[in-house]
Amino acid sequence: MHKLAFILILIINISAKPPVINTWRLVRNENNISVYSRKSQYSDIKEIKVSAKVNASINDILKVIQDVTTYTQWVYLCTEAKTLKQIGHNEQIYYTVTNSPWPVQNRDAVIHGKTVFNKQTNEVIITSESYNNFFDKKEEYVRVKYVFGQWKLKLIKDDLVQLEYYIQINPGGDIPAWLINYSLQYGPFYTVSSLIYLVENKNNLMSNN
Repeated sequence: MHKLAFILILIINISAKPPVINTWRLVRNENNISVYSRKSQYSDIKEIKVSAKVNASINDILKVIQDVTTYTQWVYLCTEAKTLKQIGHNEQIYYTVTNSPWPVQNRDAVIHGKTVFNKQTNEVIITSESYNNFFDKKEEYVRVKYVFGQWKLKLIKDDLVQLEYYIQINPGGDIPAWLINYSLQYGPFYTVSSLIYLVENKNNLMSNN
C-alpha cells in the first residue's frame, strides 16, 4: 500500500513539472544585427527573433512598416504588396506575394496588421497575422498557411531605437522543415537590414530621386 502511494505521488510530481521553455540561440551576428532561433512548441519550423539598434525616430520606422507599398523595397523577396482594407489609422488588411527560389512555388499571404502602444513597456508594437479567408486564393501561388510577426520599437534616446522583430511561419505546401529553418536564418536578417538602411538613409534616397 505504501509502495503504491509512493508511485502515485511520483507520477503526480512528474506530471506537475512545468513545460520546458526553449531558449533563444544566437545564429547570426552581423552589422550590429543579431538573429536568434528557438524550437517551436507547435511545429518543426523554428521561431526567429531579430534584434538591432536603429539611428532614427520611432515615427520614421513606423511610417515605413505601416506603408505596405514600400514592402517590395525592403521585405525579403517580396514582389507585390497592396492594402486590401484600411481600418482606421493603425490597422489594415493587406496582401503580399513572395518570390520563392526555384523549384519552390511562389507564395502569397493575406495579413491583418495592427499597431498599438504598450504603456507598461513603453513600446510601439506592430503585429501581423494571417487573415486568409478575407481574399480568395490564386492558382499561380501557394497561400501561406500561417504567419505571425511582431515588431517592437522602444526609444533609447533621441533618434536611437531598439528594434525587435519576431516571426513564426508555416509557408504551406510540401517544403521540408529543415529547408524552411535554413532559409529563416537569412530572410529575417535581410528584411531588418534593408529596413534599417531605408530608414537611416531616407533623406539621401529622397534627394537622389
